[in-house]
Amino acid sequence: MPRESVQGHEAGACRHRIKASRRFVVVSSSASFARNGPIRRYRRSMKPVKTSRQLSLQASLEEVVGRMPALARVIANSCLTPLMEQHPYLRAISSDDWDFFVPIGAVHAGMERLRITVTDPERIDALNGVLTSSLGDWETNAPRALRDCEQFVLKAPDKVLLFDAIAAWVLWNVFRRQPTDAEFRVAPVLGVIFREFSRDLTSTTA
Repeated sequence: MPRESVQGHEAGACRHRIKASRRFVVVSSSASFARNGPIRRYRRSMKPVKTSRQLSLQASLEEVVGRMPALARVIANSCLTPLMEQHPYLRAISSDDWDFFVPIGAVHAGMERLRITVTDPERIDALNGVLTSSLGDWETNAPRALRDCEQFVLKAPDKVLLFDAIAAWVLWNVFRRQPTDAEFRVAPVLGVIFREFSRDLTSTTA
């Protein structure tokens, strides 16, 4: 299981809107992505966010989880253009793939953050049900993609940060192959975006 982090800097800007329907393709190859990838170099430790007051209102938390896919799509829209400017090889990917897989990665990051702050397994199961329903309303294959992302991250080496592992899953899928070492360099940047998304998500429940 990969390590987790809360350090870094967020990226953002504006981009075109999402096309709602697309063909779902998962091309990830589980643990093989991290053996030679440069993301192993980024090692930080995650500290749980203090959200006891934020998580006291369960209905509010369910509402936030239900909105999570829509919030994640905003993140996907906002970050592609600035990332393409910094990493031109991203211009080769499909924007439809980006608009699908980046939100899935952000949603996974958000749920991982909630698992740190919500200790009741039954509560987490209920929130997962809310999320699955919301994902299915957005895109039929989204729940399956989230499960694929979760399995990919679970098989990542311990040296790999949680959010970087999620980013690596996104890159496998938007490139539809194993990314090169150069292409993997964007993984820590995406990882920071996912980390900030998850932190902002819990802060909205205050």
